[in-house]
Amino acid sequence: MRALIVGGYGFAGRHLAHHLVKCGDDVAITYLPEERTDVLASQDPSAKSSSKGAKGAKAKIGNQIALPQSAQTLALDITDKKAVDQIIALLKPDALYHLAAISSVQEGESIGNKIFDINFFGTVNLLEAIREHSPQTRFLFVSSAEVYGEPRPGTLPIVETAELRPQNAYGVSKAAAELAVFEAHARHGLHTVRVRPFPHTGPGQADRFALSSFAKQIAEIRLKKAEPSIQVGNLEVKRDYSDVSDVVRAYRDAIENGKPGEAYNICSGEGKSIS
Repeated sequence: MRALIVGGYGFAGRHLAHHLVKCGDDVAITYLPEERTDVLASQDPSAKSSSKGAKGAKAKIGNQIALPQSAQTLALDITDKKAVDQIIALLKPDALYHLAAISSVQEGESIGNKIFDINFFGTVNLLEAIREHSPQTRFLFVSSAEVYGEPRPGTLPIVETAELRPQNAYGVSKAAAELAVFEAHARHGLHTVRVRPFPHTGPGQADRFALSSFAKQIAEIRLKKAEPSIQVGNLEVKRDYSDVSDVVRAYRDAIENGKPGEAYNICSGEGKSIS
């Protein structure tokens, strides 16, 4: 299967790329040009980039797992409709995994309308390109459990037919993009499937997330680079955590076996307190 991972330089995208290669897929990955610069800077201090860019690379992705050597990499900004059309027309993938997004709730609150330019209009650009240039492509949209927001009392566990009540810009942008993905199937007959992953963790995750932050702090303590205390937030909060390796297996299962037009939760089904 010819697979295209849009936004494959991120945490889950890298794990997905390895899984698809192991499954025998021919994998291409898109990245933002600045992501590529950061990767080079983190791997080679002499790479051409500003000192600010090099420092940013170490902070952002210095702990990322390496991409599969067999994967093709292509620069793409999904807000550039012409560039999106060119990539889709060139590759005509059998399967497209759409992971490109502003993926942090905190960042989404700080960048204003840009989150909709990327998460919503970028998704629309991909759908329109597939409809025009590669209508046989199977399209997987990676949404988020954030579209559910705060569940109403008595509505747990959350099922796929639950009301969407997003309560932050990130959740709203993902819910809006979901509607566009559903419309592409209902109106134009595209093979689209939506998945709503709950929190997941694993090697290479940025330390702005709770579990990876704890792990980093513990590692620094063991290396005697920090005092033996761990900074935490609210430990009573409950989250449904999965391992990223299970989540990316679910992505491929959904694109192969999911019913077109449907949405699927990806979760363990069990909430655990951060403590």
